[in-house]
Amino acid sequence: MKINISIMTWINRILMIPFLILLLIGIVEKDYFSLAAILAFGIGVYQVFSSLMTLFYLRFIDMKYCRQILGYFSTVIIYFILLYVLAHFYKNSTNEGFISIVMCVVPVLLSLFWTYILESLKQEV
Repeated sequence: MKINISIMTWINRILMIPFLILLLIGIVEKDYFSLAAILAFGIGVYQVFSSLMTLFYLRFIDMKYCRQILGYFSTVIIYFILLYVLAHFYKNSTNEGFISIVMCVVPVLLSLFWTYILESLKQEV
């Protein structure tokens, strides 16, 4: 368990550092946001699979971290349901720009939250 959490944490670090750098550069040069979006997709897939892998270790993890992991899962599920509903019903709305900004910011926050959970788990184990 300790080795697997450590490996997941290091892979997550390797993916998150360029992503955050691209986001910071994207503030100045807007073209870098597209690269960050491509990298964000890969990070999202990795983080969902790594969170599924941590489900095997729930009985060995402190209850505080179990709540955080389940909170992450519920937030991801709510995000995808809201993404579907908003994309379906508000496709031609005047608030489409605001909705797209919110739908792009939430995955970044979710990835930071999962990074926090992994780093916390690594320190505990």
